[in-house]
Formats: sequence, structure tokens, C-alpha cells
Amino acid sequence: MAYFPTVWDRPQSTIRKLKQMKLILLATLLSTQIILAKDTIVNCRFLCFENAKDGTSTLVATGEDKALKIIPLALKKLSKPFALKSAHGEIAFRKPESDGALAATAKIPAGVQDAIIVFLPTENPELVHETLVLDTSPKTFSNGSSIIVNSSHGNTRATIGEKKIEIAPNKFASIPLPKELDQFNMANVRFQVEIDGSWRNAFESTV
Repeated sequence: MAYFPTVWDRPQSTIRKLKQMKLILLATLLSTQIILAKDTIVNCRFLCFENAKDGTSTLVATGEDKALKIIPLALKKLSKPFALKSAHGEIAFRKPESDGALAATAKIPAGVQDAIIVFLPTENPELVHETLVLDTSPKTFSNGSSIIVNSSHGNTRATIGEKKIEIAPNKFASIPLPKELDQFNMANVRFQVEIDGSWRNAFESTV
């Protein structure tokens, strides 16, 4: 007759270890859930590159005092700071109308307390904007550095001084302060876009 052992056939010491492992696993899962559920306050500024497809010019979001804050969608102009509540790692932006329909969401990476939220066009019929969250903490955005945002549908190449990077669509990158300067204490800046497999100059100057 075939014999199939079960957990009850194992020594009592093994059973105790298994129970301890289950308790440790359960505690770990509960701790993870608590961490993920923790709400945080994020100091936000906003930048909008294009008018909303439905003409929306302001949104509302929950502030640190749990009151709704009116968020202006000014074009190409950085807004003043707003302290907003991030619930479960996300800030929800809604239309100011009475129904409060969801207009956009911004996913806040863990540990980010200062951010620029960029509102971009969206192809999602249920939303007004897509968002791009830029971590502007001193560790990521050091003094004198630049943040380059690629809001196009193709790859972009940026050169500032001796630094050259390639940025995918709807992504961003930080470039530190250049060290190679000309006789006027300025650095060359050039942006290129990829069109049909070839790089073409979009902008070039010195700063």
C-alpha cells in the first residue's frame, strides 16, 4: 500500500517551525499593507503644456488639511506650491463641478515629498490629462541642475555642456550643472528629435 506523508507525520519541531514561518509571513504582509496604506503630504507645483481637450482650466485636489484645493492649469508657467495629500501613493485631481468627475491621477513614488506635476495630453477618453511626476528634492534636483521633459511622441536627445542623454517619450531626466564652459562662462545647449530614424536639431543655444 502506498503511503503519502502529511504535515501531521512530521516531527513536532518541524511543525513548530512551520507555524513560526506562517506567523512571520503574516506579520510581514500586515506591515507591508500598513506601509502602503500610509498617507503622505507632498509639496506640489504644477505645469501644463497644452489646454485640456474639454476646456478645463482648473482642477481640485485634497490638501493636507483635507479641504479641497483649487489647482490652476496655467500654460507654460509653474504654479505656486500646494501641500496635497497622497493617498496610497496617488493624488487624484477632479473637475470642480458638483459631480467631481476624475480628471487625472498622479502616482507619487515612495519617499517623494517635493514634486512638479506636469499635465500632458491624454488619449484616455475618461480623463482630461495624463501626468508626469518630477521629483524635485535636493537629492534628485541639485542646485544648478536641469530637468529635461520629453512630452513628444518620439525619442529626444539633449546636450548641455559635456552631458548628453537620450529621453524616451513621456519620460524625464536630470542633468547636473555642466563643468565645460566657454570663454563667456556659458554652456552649449542642444535638443534633437528623432524623425524617421534620423536625429534632427530642434533647438540650439548657449546658457
